[in-house]
Amino acid sequence: MSEQKETAEQPQCYLVTIEVDYEQPEFIKGFGCQADAEAFRSELEAYQRAKPDWPDTAAPQNEWVRVEEAREAWMNAHPGGRSAIGAERFGIITVPFVPAVESPQ
Repeated sequence: MSEQKETAEQPQCYLVTIEVDYEQPEFIKGFGCQADAEAFRSELEAYQRAKPDWPDTAAPQNEWVRVEEAREAWMNAHPGGRSAIGAERFGIITVPFVPAVESPQ
């Protein structure tokens, strides 16, 4: 019981991850505040939903070119970087924050 209390009192770091089935999560960004991590994850999820859809197969050729350009722009501007474009979901992993130890001079 005291171990749980000690862990709860330690500072935490919140790591936002890219998740794809059958692969280890990939860390995107770390935060010192859970609310900031959740806000970033929500931004990533909203950005994923805004990915331009491919046109219907009967669409004219110029529509395909327009969508390809829009999708390329979407990938280049992704807030999680290009590695996040194939994410199935985004997660948050909470880990203890351990400050760096300065070496004596």
